[in-house]
Formats: sequence, structure tokens, C-alpha cells
Amino acid sequence: MLRDQSIPIGGVARPHGIKGAILLRLESSREHLLNLKEPILLQLHGALVPFFLEEITPNGDSVIVKPELIASEQDARKLQGARVFILKKESRKKSPAPKIPFENYRFTDQNSGISGTVKSYLDDSANPLFEVIANQKSFMVPAHKDFIKKVSDKKCEIIFNLPSGIFLIDS
Repeated sequence: MLRDQSIPIGGVARPHGIKGAILLRLESSREHLLNLKEPILLQLHGALVPFFLEEITPNGDSVIVKPELIASEQDARKLQGARVFILKKESRKKSPAPKIPFENYRFTDQNSGISGTVKSYLDDSANPLFEVIANQKSFMVPAHKDFIKKVSDKKCEIIFNLPSGIFLIDS
């Protein structure tokens, strides 16, 4: 569904430097479509995963970007080869606040075993996200029904089964 609301703009060519920046090869001249307010979507293990950008630097026929939460060359290398998408303009409209406040709910991912706490819920009709604190790091997690296995308001917890690699945590 999110794929219908996005357009491909290129791919991740390689890491750039040692601080988590990546070189994007763009289809034609599309660097003007990138901005710091909207995430890029990287296709990882078949799912589109949002990454907000800290920096955007044009580089000839490509662009160097620094995604938030990617802090090393090793983390950036894990993104190499991913296709890059952005949301279509009509998909960027905001929807009303969620009916259930998920803040401070316990978060657990069955696939990785990572657990933490939901800090906030970012309600975007095209790509709602949970901000999760796990292992003393902040992560943006897609709040998509395909990834949510169980919500317990009684226990204040959300159980996920997220795609492998969504958490790029150093061991």
C-alpha cells in the first residue's frame, strides 16, 4: 500500500565517509525532491522503511545524504543497494490524532528480540510511525498493521514482527 503512495527516485550506491552518510544515485535530476522535513523510504527486505535526513549535499549526478540514526560506515554499508523512494505529494497529508495513545507502551519485536518503550506516535496518513527507545537509542518504527502482531491496552504493550535489519544497532 505504501508503495502505491511513493515514487522511486534512485538507489543507495555506497557509504560515504565514516559517519553514516550514503551516496544516492538518482534517476535523472531528482535531488530537488529531497528535503529535511520528509523522510526518504528505503526498500529493505521488501518493506519501505522511512529515514529522516540530517544533511543533503548535491554531488554531481548523485547526492550525499546523512540519515538520522545511521552513525557509522558499517551501518551505512547495510543500506547499500537499497532502492530509494519518496512519498507522492498527495500522500503527505496529515490525519487526525490516533484514538489510542501508545506513548509509554512497552515495545517488543519478535523477530529481533529487541524491546523498549514507545516514546511517541507520529500520525502521518501515508506512513504512521512509532518513535521507540531501545538499547538507549531512538528508532522510527513503521506503525503498519502488517508488522503489528498484538496490542494489549491492559498490559500497555505492542508486539511487532518487523523485517530483519530494521534495527541497525552496533553490538
